[in-house]
Amino acid sequence: MYKAFFQFSGAHSDQDIIPDTYGGGAVPALILNNANNSTKKFTLMSPAGVEFDVQVAAGDSKLVEISTKRIVSLLAGCSVVVLTQ
Repeated sequence: MYKAFFQFSGAHSDQDIIPDTYGGGAVPALILNNANNSTKKFTLMSPAGVEFDVQVAAGDSKLVEISTKRIVSLLAGCSVVVLTQ
């Protein structure tokens, strides 16, 4: 079972999902929320430094269960909820 850890929103670039002030590191799961009216692309980075994209439909949310460390790009109109176990 997961619980919400914290959330951030708005346009971001090259940001750690969990900042060093909160202990840093990778997280096992995120909820990606797209409040915009078009399909948005979240670009994420794995702990190994591999980038991958996740598309989220307009007005939808997607649970991403993969060890992820960094938001490479996040457009305005989107938010990320960081989950912990």
